[in-house]
Amino acid sequence: MKFLPYQFRETQSDFFGKKGISWHISCLVTKSENEEFDLQCYVHILENGSQGWFSVANIILHLLTNIKSTRPTLKEVFLKSDNAACYHCTNLLAFIQQNNGQFPIKVAEYNFSEAQSGKDLCDSKTGSCRMHIYKYANEGHDVLNPRSMKLALDSYGGVKGTQSCIVTVNADDEPKTKIRMPGISTYNNFNFENDGIIARKAYKVGEGHVIKTSTQYSETISVERVYKLEVLEPFAQDQPISGKLNKFADSRIEDTHDQQPSLERINLCQKTA
Repeated sequence: MKFLPYQFRETQSDFFGKKGISWHISCLVTKSENEEFDLQCYVHILENGSQGWFSVANIILHLLTNIKSTRPTLKEVFLKSDNAACYHCTNLLAFIQQNNGQFPIKVAEYNFSEAQSGKDLCDSKTGSCRMHIYKYANEGHDVLNPRSMKLALDSYGGVKGTQSCIVTVNADDEPKTKIRMPGISTYNNFNFENDGIIARKAYKVGEGHVIKTSTQYSETISVERVYKLEVLEPFAQDQPISGKLNKFADSRIEDTHDQQPSLERINLCQKTA
C-alpha cells in the first residue's frame, strides 16, 4: 500500500490518476531488565525505489546501522513481518544468511505471520502516521511528495516514538540472481546459523529443514553489490520519546511513553505501507 498525495483543497479531477508514495515502517520492540516492553518506530519514505526485496534489504541494513549507532550494546535482532513477496522470498533470506556476519547487528531469526494474521504494531503505527499527516494537511498544507510527507510527520513534535527519513534506492542496481529455496512458501520460521538456515513451518515445531549456506551463495548478493541506499534526509539526531507497552491481565496492550533503556536483544517488526 502507498500513501496517496493529499491536497488541502482538491478538485474531483485531481483525485484520479495519482501516483502513491512508497513508505516502509519498522517497529523496534525492546525488553528492559524490569520486564517492560518499549516501542520505537522508524519510517523510511522512498523517493525512488520499488517495493521489492532489493529495497527491503537496503532499508534493513540502513536501519540496523542506525540502531547500532544509538544502541551500541545491542547484539542481535529477531525480525517479524507479514508474507508479502518483498519479505517472504529467497533473495532476501539468502542475502541475510550470506552477509549476516557483516551486519552491524546479527539477525538471529526471521518469523512470518500466518495467513490472515498479518496485522501487527506496524499497521497500528501506520494509522497514527496517516492521521498525523491528514491533520497537518487539513490546516492548509499540501502533502504531494516525500519531503512534504516528512515535514507533515515531523510537524508539532512528530508522532510519539516515531522517526522518519527520506531515502532513495535505484532499482536499476538490483542484482540478478537465480537462487532457489524449494518450498520456501510453506515455512514461516527461519533461524540463521553459521552453516545454514533452519526452516520450520511454525516456531520451534520439529527439528526443521536445514538449508546449507553453500547452496545459496552468490557473489551478486554481497553487501557491496546490494547496499545502494542513499539517504536524502536522515532521522532526527535527537532520540525521541519511546512508547511503552504494558501487558494487562486480559492481554490488551496499553501504549504510554517513557525513555528508551539499553538492551542486548530486540524484536523488529516491519511493514511496507
